[in-house]
Amino acid sequence: MIAEITSVSEATSRYVDMPSAKRGERVFGLSRTTLYRLAGVGKIRVINVGRKALVDAKSVSDYLDNLPSAPISVDSRMRAA
Repeated sequence: MIAEITSVSEATSRYVDMPSAKRGERVFGLSRTTLYRLAGVGKIRVINVGRKALVDAKSVSDYLDNLPSAPISVDSRMRAA
């Protein structure tokens, strides 16, 4: 499915430049390598514009929202008395 972008501001807020590792990590908390791996297995959406690869921020958000919760155990010493 091809998403319809109606404005430049929508495109710049929806898509993040893949080669920009620092921005990708800042936006998603994921490394550039992880973003490429997720794109490679089809978990997130990436589009190519010329020589640039842009990741669809919504697809990353959806992927992260659908991950299972991690069980967290609290050490007995850290429990409230």
